[in-house]
Amino acid sequence: MEKLLLTVACVFLSVSASHAATRSSCPSKVLETGRIEGIYRGTECGDFCYADIELSNGEMFSLIADEDKIVELFGQGTGQRVSAEYRLEQFWIEEGQHCARDEVLASGKVLSATSAVSSADAQAPPAHDAVSPTGNTRLFAVAFC
Repeated sequence: MEKLLLTVACVFLSVSASHAATRSSCPSKVLETGRIEGIYRGTECGDFCYADIELSNGEMFSLIADEDKIVELFGQGTGQRVSAEYRLEQFWIEEGQHCARDEVLASGKVLSATSAVSSADAQAPPAHDAVSPTGNTRLFAVAFC
């Protein structure tokens, strides 16, 4: 019985230590910054809130942001042409015990109330964006440390 308890204790301590080492290898930091323009299509909230912006190529670009900040920057309605500056951030997600990288809304503004955007006006995201298996550009597909 003592041997069983000792084994369980060792396993528990090694698992705890491995999570601590993983977390320590995922420091919170800004990896890069960027700017996009497109049509604001609304907010989607779950574990995080995302501002969804449609680019000229039809892809949706999603930015993590506080719901109040999204309303402050882009208003209550949808369909307006907006500009958004974002930070690609790396951070630890405690619940899932993994390292994530995602775009976070830094600032933004409404450029026009109309939704007419020419292909030349809207800017595509930088090449680091990956499309998830569902076809969403949201980088909630996380990088495991």
